[in-house]
Amino acid sequence: MSFPENSQLLTTTPAAITTEIVALCQGISPTTTPEYVEVRVEPAAEVNECFANVARKIDTDGGSIQHGWSIWQFGSWMVEAEFHAVWRNADGKLIDISPKPDGEARILFLPDPRRVYQGAPRDNVRRPLHQNKLIDDYINLAKKFYAMVFADKAGPISADPQKLMLMLECKELLKNMLQCGLSGEDRCGCESGKLYRNCHRKLAQTLRI
Repeated sequence: MSFPENSQLLTTTPAAITTEIVALCQGISPTTTPEYVEVRVEPAAEVNECFANVARKIDTDGGSIQHGWSIWQFGSWMVEAEFHAVWRNADGKLIDISPKPDGEARILFLPDPRRVYQGAPRDNVRRPLHQNKLIDDYINLAKKFYAMVFADKAGPISADPQKLMLMLECKELLKNMLQCGLSGEDRCGCESGKLYRNCHRKLAQTLRI
């Protein structure tokens, strides 16, 4: 089975605030609503360093930090919230000053007044958009991977590297199958010739933290 070469470019800013996105946001921060925020990258800002980027911006230009969640859409299969921070300028406008790997010009952002960054990562919050065993297994694997990698937040990663590699391989396989429009009832993308449920699904379900 051949997979599309751009399979890594599946996650993007949602084009609209759908009922599924509203439900995701309500489960995270019921007192706030998501809004589109312009991305205006600071020259010294680094990818995946939003909290440090905003702290430096405040040091030079004032303003304040707004903690919250970037809302992403994973194809037509899943919406996902990622803990994030943007800069609030003196006029109260929210601006995302951190660069995006895929160059988004705006993000969908959910302010969260209850949570602040204290040095430890937070797992993403994911919600499937329809019933598909591939999506369910992808979400479960993502949770397991996070729990394994960040089990000891204060020290180095001590997880079994072989198990981590298996999880990453399974996640990539599931992502590729989803992009091809497949479901859990189709043949496995590993080209074993077996149905997914009799192949990598067994591996995905038996992987333990």
